[in-house]
Amino acid sequence: MTKTNWRPLLFKSVEELQEKINQYFQRCDNWIEKSVVIKWQIHNYKEPIPYTITWLASYLWTNRQTLINYEDRDLSFFDTIKKAKEKIEANMEERWMMWLNNPAVTIFSLKNNYNWIDKQEVNQNNLNLNRDITTMSDEDLEKLINSTWNN
Repeated sequence: MTKTNWRPLLFKSVEELQEKINQYFQRCDNWIEKSVVIKWQIHNYKEPIPYTITWLASYLWTNRQTLINYEDRDLSFFDTIKKAKEKIEANMEERWMMWLNNPAVTIFSLKNNYNWIDKQEVNQNNLNLNRDITTMSDEDLEKLINSTWNN
């Protein structure tokens, strides 16, 4: 799968790309020192650098869309990029769950990443939608109505 209007690949091999991706994650895992002033006192603390696809692309001297295009352009890069994106996604979910402690974030993640859906189930086991109710007896109509409302 090649397109003639694409620029030459930045990485000559999957191993070269994987090495740069590993360096990016190692860089992020080194905590950065931050300071905050509370009641006129400076407090220092350390915080990890969050993983993002945009920052990964920047670290690789490209942009987000080009990185994503690598998946389509050369199948040999697909798994490497997919695994990096999944690691970024897992890191982001962990941050949401730990730091935000917000049920809406959990619901958002479940719906968008795990195909959970909000649904209302309607039991139609006793309904035969192909019935012609004009020919039914009053007794059968009553049974149908009762079975529908009781389920």
